[in-house]
Amino acid sequence: LIDPSAIGMVIEILDANAFYLDAHKKLFTAMISLFEKHQPIDLVTISSELKDLGHLKSIGGTDYVAELIDKVPTSAHIEQYARIVKGDSVKRTLIGVGSRLVEKAFDESSEIKGLLNFAEGEIFALSQAYLHRDFIELRSILAESFDRLEKMVKEGSGIRGLSTGFVDVDKKLGGMHDSNLLILAARPGVGKTSMALNIALHVAMTEKVPVGIFSLEMSQEELVDRLLVGQADIDAWRLKTGRLTEDDYSKITEAMGELSEAPIYIDDTPGASVLEMRTKARKLKLEKGLRLLVVDYLQLIDPGKRMEGRVQEVSFISQQLKNIARELKIPILALSQLSRAVEHRGEKKPQLADLRESGCLTGDTLIPLADSGMQVPICELVGKSNVWVWSIDEKYRLVPKKALKIFHNGKKEAFSLTFRSGRNIKASANHKFMKANSWVRLDEMKVGEKYAIVSKNKGKYEEKTTEDELVRIEKFGVEDVYDITVPETHNFVAADIVVHNSIEQDSDVVMFIYGEKDQEQMLDETMRPVKLFIAKHRNGPTGELDLMFRGDRVRFYGVDQR
Repeated sequence: LIDPSAIGMVIEILDANAFYLDAHKKLFTAMISLFEKHQPIDLVTISSELKDLGHLKSIGGTDYVAELIDKVPTSAHIEQYARIVKGDSVKRTLIGVGSRLVEKAFDESSEIKGLLNFAEGEIFALSQAYLHRDFIELRSILAESFDRLEKMVKEGSGIRGLSTGFVDVDKKLGGMHDSNLLILAARPGVGKTSMALNIALHVAMTEKVPVGIFSLEMSQEELVDRLLVGQADIDAWRLKTGRLTEDDYSKITEAMGELSEAPIYIDDTPGASVLEMRTKARKLKLEKGLRLLVVDYLQLIDPGKRMEGRVQEVSFISQQLKNIARELKIPILALSQLSRAVEHRGEKKPQLADLRESGCLTGDTLIPLADSGMQVPICELVGKSNVWVWSIDEKYRLVPKKALKIFHNGKKEAFSLTFRSGRNIKASANHKFMKANSWVRLDEMKVGEKYAIVSKNKGKYEEKTTEDELVRIEKFGVEDVYDITVPETHNFVAADIVVHNSIEQDSDVVMFIYGEKDQEQMLDETMRPVKLFIAKHRNGPTGELDLMFRGDRVRFYGVDQR
């Protein structure tokens, strides 16, 4: 009120909820409203705005606003005043969280893990809200980039990130970059954990920087055995059964000495939540200078809150891991389990769709557009922006939503579904359809069941969904298939039928390991070729690379390595 320009400094620190008195919340809301309309803030304008909002009388009228002007002599210390208000607001919120936590703790039906997740989630949300980050001048960022490039040129490494230990992979990726989330996915038994440990061992032993490993599947003893096999270069089965030769024993003794110096830190807490992992990773970064984090594997992480389905949970977890990577400025290598359904597709090469766990629709599926009313085949919408589709919200109402992504998903076996009304749609076996208040995969749908559809009345879609009976399911053959990603609601209307969407995972790099045989079959063979498929690379090229896997050493090699 003394200095109208001061609002620019305060608005970055405070919002209306930071004030304790309701009158002050209303005053600040009115000030923000004036600021957004590019109008001056003074006694006259603020009184007029409060009157328009219907709040002038409830705060004490113009006289109260005039009194406030006399409370503070200068605006010179406005930023410090704002931080005092913010600090008191945080303390009040902490008191509220503490009270709710005490109440929950006295509830004998409360589970300990749920209590801890609640406490950590509330505190983390509060700490994130309290953090203040300003714009950074380009000049200072350029200086950091130049220092990094100069160091890279001097060292002659040719890569900007941490080396994986595989020459061809490093050439493609430029190493594992800070703040990046890399996902390494494979079917069960193909060796994703082995490769992740190979990379972790290389980073710790060769790059000599700290590596953290969250092992949600294997115990620390199993991991140590694998690390020993890799470092000692001995037969894994002989170590597992204790049938070691004198030479093996000598190699293991030497490897133990080397590994004891390696900055590798293992946490094998089963079912750890993403919030627990964030807290532990922060601590490891602060105390040990963490430089790489390996997570084995995504699907075993507890998201910390109930969500609609496992697909949404995995998507949420990957977003949180990406946030951790950015916050700690380290690369995170997260492993992901692919469904064995990939094995029955005919095409062994995994696809991004397998990671998304999405279903697909054939190219001729008509998508009704919410903005124009036109019905357009999904194949003709691929790559287009500003496409508005119809979707169902949490109250089962039809709402327009902007599609985030429309894409071709390769070739898959399709099935034709026919409903009592004559509606027909062709989709892959894993595409989900809405039944009452749940989602059902096509390969679990049954004739005679009813599924959600939308109906027209006088040429316009009705607001609420209705149901139609499924009367026939037939194999259709292998077709080019497509899908759509719809944010928030995660569904869309196709051929007047409500279907689930594809959920995009937030990652910078996605890699798949695959081969003709799985790891168990490969254990009896000395060396076998496998493929590493870089399917997504946000900052560089994609493509396939050849690797070799030696089962008795549980170890991957580049093709140029002996």
